[in-house]
Amino acid sequence: MITLKEIRNKTQAGKTVWKKTFKGISTKVQQTPSGYFSYVDGDFLDKFKSQKDAIKSIETAIRELT
Repeated sequence: MITLKEIRNKTQAGKTVWKKTFKGISTKVQQTPSGYFSYVDGDFLDKFKSQKDAIKSIETAIRELT
């Protein structure tokens, strides 16, 4: 049986194109053949068509939540 910890640690295989801390929260954007995936503090946020949109959404989400 798969545990919740295994599911949370599983990320899409892809190349990390952007990785920074924003207001003390770790963020990253990974490029895959199907698009750009954004992660905030290790949790999947959303899938985007461009890297610029992914970064913009990360910054907006963190501003709204903090």
